[in-house]
Amino acid sequence: IGGSTTFDSFVTADEKAWPARLESWLNQLAPENPVEVINAGVPGYTVSQNMLRLEGDLYQYQPDLIVLYHTHNDLSGALRAGTEPPAPYAPTPGRVPIVTPWEYWITRHSLLYAKLMSRWQAIRFRDAGRQALSSPETPPVDRRLDQGARKFERDLTIFLAVAETYDIPVVIVGVSNVSGVGTAEESDSTIRATWENAVPFATSEVNLLGYRQLTQSLQAVAKPSGSTFIPAESFQYRRAPCTARAS
Repeated sequence: IGGSTTFDSFVTADEKAWPARLESWLNQLAPENPVEVINAGVPGYTVSQNMLRLEGDLYQYQPDLIVLYHTHNDLSGALRAGTEPPAPYAPTPGRVPIVTPWEYWITRHSLLYAKLMSRWQAIRFRDAGRQALSSPETPPVDRRLDQGARKFERDLTIFLAVAETYDIPVVIVGVSNVSGVGTAEESDSTIRATWENAVPFATSEVNLLGYRQLTQSLQAVAKPSGSTFIPAESFQYRRAPCTARAS
């Protein structure tokens, strides 16, 4: 369960997503005990949204174990808090956007249109972030991070409580990022620039600070709940980060 990094948005086939690869590895290790790994990742989703999904429909799969991989979207939401005008409606999981008939048709039939719109949205997102950084009305970043970490801990605690009511154990996986787990400063100018395009509401240093802070939240919640926490240092990687709005 997680966001787009669990859904694995950028692989070229379902079997290349990491949940499918995990299933393959587990079945190679113990072929006499076949394992099915269900990919329940949804791009853009946070812990609280997946808590609603767990209570609403995911529990019906009766899983023996939940592997939870979250932080990216919760951190992004914390850094954006107070930097944008309020939405005209409260966002809810599963809400169907209003789309005109011509927009629906051209989106489904024109790859060029879809790519242009995606690029336009990315440019608007980047510009909005840069404006927020320079605005005196933007809340201080330390306040945004502190409030975001507290909300993340509350949401994660509720998620684990819901899982416990269904008697489902949870493994919480520490999150990795392109600069390295625990890194305080990015020295590579190319990766710094990509960070600032991917999450333009904060500098790369603030993003890295946020990852360290929310990782501490993961550990703080995992221990008293009895959940297993797996640190990300053992499997971290370093590569150009995704420039999508939601991770």
